[in-house]
Amino acid sequence: MSMNTLTIPAASIRPDDILCNATGAPCARVADVIGAEESCVWVSAYSLDGDVWFPVSFDVGEETTVMREELAVTGGTPVDFSAVCEGDRLSFITTENGYGGRGVYTRTGRVRRVTERTVLVDCDDSSRAMLRRADWNARGVQRETLATTGRPSRAPLQAAAITAGAATAVALAVVLSTSTDHPTPTPTTTPHFSRSSSGIEPYRPIPEPRTTSHTSRMRERKALTEREHIAFPSTSPATPHPISTPPADIRISFYRDCTGHAQQCIDAGALTMYAGRILAGHNYNGYQWLSRVPVNRTVHVIHGPLAGTYQVYGHLRIGRQGGAIPTFPGSPDLILQTCEGSGTGFSLLRRA
Repeated sequence: MSMNTLTIPAASIRPDDILCNATGAPCARVADVIGAEESCVWVSAYSLDGDVWFPVSFDVGEETTVMREELAVTGGTPVDFSAVCEGDRLSFITTENGYGGRGVYTRTGRVRRVTERTVLVDCDDSSRAMLRRADWNARGVQRETLATTGRPSRAPLQAAAITAGAATAVALAVVLSTSTDHPTPTPTTTPHFSRSSSGIEPYRPIPEPRTTSHTSRMRERKALTEREHIAFPSTSPATPHPISTPPADIRISFYRDCTGHAQQCIDAGALTMYAGRILAGHNYNGYQWLSRVPVNRTVHVIHGPLAGTYQVYGHLRIGRQGGAIPTFPGSPDLILQTCEGSGTGFSLLRRA
C-alpha cells in the first residue's frame, strides 16, 4: 500500500498513523488514541523500531503532519451516472499532477446534488468534487454498499466441498478405468440359499411370561379429595429480587474508522464506522443491542469523527443483509447497525 502525507487536525489522528516531526520526517507510529480532553488530545505511540512506547499530546485544534496508508476501496460496486441519487456514498479516482500533488489517489464522499451533466460530492476530507458525465468512466466511480453484520453464510464453503468431492470421484474413476495392472473384474451371480428349502428352520426362542410391576388400570382409582395432597405455587417469592434499572445513557468510547474497507474491520470483531455516520458490528460479537436502543435514549460518542451527544428518535429494519445503503427517514446524524435474523436493523439518532 502507498503512503500519503497529510496535514490533519490532531482530533482526526487514527491508529497506525505515522507521526512526523517538524521537518516532515517520520518519527513514531500511533498505537491508540487514549483520550481527548478539553485542552489537549492524547495518543499512545511507539518508535518505528517498536522498542520504545510513549504518550504524545496535542493542543485542541492543533494541526499535525502524519503519513497514512492509502487503502483501496473494496466495499463498493461500479455505478452508472444515471443511477446516482442524492445521499449516495461514492468513491472515485482523483489525479493531482502539479507541484506537490499527491498523484493518483482515491477519495470518498456523499452526493450533495445531481444534475443532467454533473454530480457534486461532499468529500470526507472536507473538500468538494464535481464529477462530470463526460469523464465518468475515467474516474472509476463506485457506490459504497451496506456492510454485512450477520453471521457469514456457510453455503459457499459447502458448495466448494461438494464440487471438490465430485472432482475427486471423477478423477478416481478415470484412474481405475485406465489401469492395466489388473483385469476388469466380471460380476458373478451369488447363489441364493433358503432355509425353508433346505428343511432348516431358524431358532426362535419362546418368551416366558413375566410378572408386571405396574398397577392394574382395571380397578377404580382413588380420587384426590384432600387439599394437602395438592401442591400450590406461592403467590410471592420467598426472597425479593430487585429489578435492575437500565442505564440512563450509553457511552461509546472506542470504534474504528474503516471507511472504504468496513467489512474487514467488522469481520475482525470491531465496532466500525463507515459511510461517514454508521457504526456497525456483528450481532454475534456482542453488538446485537445496536439496533434495539430505546427511543429517547441518549448516546454519547466520546472520541473520533462522530464525537458528540445523540438521542434515538426511531428504528428501521430491512429484510436483507448487504446491498445498497437504504434511505433513512428523518435524516439521522448517527446510525447504529447490526443484523437481525436474515435482515438488518438500525437505530436512528440525531444530535442532542
